[in-house]
Amino acid sequence: MALPLDGSRIRVWWTEKKAWYAGRVVSCKRGVHTVSYDDGASLKHDLLQEKWESEPALKQKTAGEANEPKKRAKKQPPAQEQAAAPPPPPTTSTHAYAVGQHVQAKYQAQRVGSMSAKWYAGVVRTVHGDGACDIDYDDGDREDAVPLKFLRLPPPPKVKAGAAAKEAPPAAPPPAAPPPAAPQLSEYELQRQQNIARNRQTLADLGLESARDRCRAPPKRSKPREPSKPRVAAAPIEP
Repeated sequence: MALPLDGSRIRVWWTEKKAWYAGRVVSCKRGVHTVSYDDGASLKHDLLQEKWESEPALKQKTAGEANEPKKRAKKQPPAQEQAAAPPPPPTTSTHAYAVGQHVQAKYQAQRVGSMSAKWYAGVVRTVHGDGACDIDYDDGDREDAVPLKFLRLPPPPKVKAGAAAKEAPPAAPPPAAPPPAAPQLSEYELQRQQNIARNRQTLADLGLESARDRCRAPPKRSKPREPSKPRVAAAPIEP
């Protein structure tokens, strides 16, 4: 395909956008074409390396369409690049309740009104296409085609506090506190104790352990105090 001339209108395929964008070739230098796009952007392209095509003839625009802002024309990607759309997942109709399920229903709510009707327990006998159910009440009554808005699940049974306390297993006793850790001695204290033990063993081997005890000075005994003499009053001096 021959390269476009200046002033030709072309469409360039943008791979990252997966769409065609239209514009006009404004210049061509050294095989590089400058395309002024309809949205106002101007970019350079090597049309020998990129995918492009001549824009088909467009119908004459009316005066109102000519004054509209220009937009970048888009085209669907080629058929070989279009991924086949996955078919929609099949729709399955599910009902809120099943036959034989225990429910609560407002008896005769369609006749007397929702405010006047009361909730009664029963079992689902039949489920209709719109979700309405036929109910067999526990007291023997029956009701057909009860709408979903007048149905609900029964509340869970209440458990008394005393029964729950009896059934609950006794709590495990708290773990015993670990014994207090022995104080960590410094390296100096450990070496000192080793030296003392080694010296005592040396004295015991030489038989000097008892001699050391004999050489010790006896403890000093306190000197008994002498009883104090009673004071005698001096005789008065006569003039």
